[in-house]
Amino acid sequence: MNRPGYEGGLHFANVRGEAGRPIVIAAADPEIPPLFKGGANGIQLSDVEHVELHDLSFTGCTANGVNVDDGGTFDTPAHHVVLRGLRISKIGAGGNQDGIKLSGVDDFRVEGCFWYCVDAPARSRPKLPADEKGGAYGTDPGFRDAGKGDLRLRAESPARAYGAEALK
Repeated sequence: MNRPGYEGGLHFANVRGEAGRPIVIAAADPEIPPLFKGGANGIQLSDVEHVELHDLSFTGCTANGVNVDDGGTFDTPAHHVVLRGLRISKIGAGGNQDGIKLSGVDDFRVEGCFWYCVDAPARSRPKLPADEKGGAYGTDPGFRDAGKGDLRLRAESPARAYGAEALK
């Protein structure tokens, strides 16, 4: 995917990769992550298997930045999902809206994300049901202009050490 980005959101259902051959939705260049702006969910993955999201940015979604769910089929949860190097800001207006929402998901990993709550940095650490590998919490990431949806990093950004490239 290339910049500038996408208005509204995308929804993928019943997408099936395989062990060792996942379906990967990723930035063509991690330094210039595509921006998903507005809409209810930036990306919703329903009842998926072996799917990965790498180096994407989400802002201004009214419900969730990334929503991974079982598609309403409790007996067949989404599984083998990897969320890596995501940048998420300004999601929802309150209540049950999340940067990353996982419901009806088995076997997932969140890796190398940089978490920063603009209005309350102390609340930046997410409550994940499993430990994250290589995340950072509560430090201003140094976005170029988050207010205008530009989540590219300034040259001196501390977040440059995070994301998919840092995990290799």
